[in-house]
Amino acid sequence: QIPADILDKMMDLGRIEQEKTADGTVKYFTGNFDSYEEAKTMKEQLTSSGFGGAFVAAKYNGKFISANEGIELLK
Repeated sequence: QIPADILDKMMDLGRIEQEKTADGTVKYFTGNFDSYEEAKTMKEQLTSSGFGGAFVAAKYNGKFISANEGIELLK
């Protein structure tokens, strides 16, 4: 379960997708960006807002991929 104070912060982010990994961990994703720089700025904002585990990822053909894979696809 997500603590109420964290849930409130998450609700302020807008649309959030979640994905359960093979080991049972749940990862939460938010935002659509046209560049890595925009995504990185959002990551920095999330980190400073208390989401210390924030990271940049990309989605391609409906699947999440690493930021590096996403950057390569932009080239």
